Amino acid sequence: MSKKKLYSLARAALLAAFALLIALGAGPVPEVTYEILDNGYQKLRVNIPGCHTESQHIESVQIDDLIIGVRELSSPGDWISIAPGKTAPQTITLRSRLPHTNFSSGWKRWWQDCSQASASDRKRLCERDISVVFLKRSRAEGRRYDFERVVPVSWQAVEFYPGLPYSVQTLVVQARSGDAALLADAPQLELVPGNASLTGVGNLGISVKIASSGTGSDPDSAWEKFTGGAMVIRGTRRKEVAPFVIKGPLTSGRIALEDWMDNVLSGGPWKRQVVIKETLKNGSTGKTIMFHDAFPVRYVYPAWSTAGKGPLTEEIHIKATRAEVN
Repeated sequence: MSKKKLYSLARAALLAAFALLIALGAGPVPEVTYEILDNGYQKLRVNIPGCHTESQHIESVQIDDLIIGVRELSSPGDWISIAPGKTAPQTITLRSRLPHTNFSSGWKRWWQDCSQASASDRKRLCERDISVVFLKRSRAEGRRYDFERVVPVSWQAVEFYPGLPYSVQTLVVQARSGDAALLADAPQLELVPGNASLTGVGNLGISVKIASSGTGSDPDSAWEKFTGGAMVIRGTRRKEVAPFVIKGPLTSGRIALEDWMDNVLSGGPWKRQVVIKETLKNGSTGKTIMFHDAFPVRYVYPAWSTAGKGPLTEEIHIKATRAEVN
């Protein structure tokens, strides 16, 4: 039997299984299989050139939200036309728990070298590209965040704990810089699994599809919450869409989302259509909300620590030019 035929049979079997689960009233099932990434020990890897020891003993990572400004464009139509603007500076706080038998001063040296660098040496001594990688249960890479031209802002002297075989040091770094316009959220619509939905029937879950002509898309029903997206009429009766938010567990995959974020930050094609569909408890589709010419304006990173438990979460705030509800 050909590989193509085997693939078709396997896909048909999976679709049949999904349909049976929905019919039995099970929880939302992703159309594309993802692995939910968990918090806790050995679930994260940080890569910082020249700081291998500290990177291997990370205790916690806190990344400031990514903020992307909004530029309003001149347009004669009914809808106000917008485009992405500059990004705001991001601060990343790293804590490393180092055994006394394996102490390192890599972070301290980086910070000291940068603080004493001349203008001509600043790029060479200060700027490094770092990555934060959330791991699958197999320890393979699940989701990766790369930060370019990162510089150290502060280094906190080592904290010693009497009687314990380790010490903790804290490094604060900054990635990117620029000006950004913060947008106030204006929630109006809300779909939350298990609560009353837009149709008043009660919904089983939501599916989010991020589409473009260039990259394709994956319907993703691992997202758990959608809020916002109100359609507002501004002074002269021109229409505008308020920001909306999707939130859920951090998962592997989500290539469409990663490509979208990369394009926005690099100045590539940024327009996307975002389709939100609710699945009702009887398995049918409820409301469908389509947002056109959309782009992210805020991304809330997962907060990780060795003491953390349960699924990590991510949250993205999105602004669109037009919207329609079916």
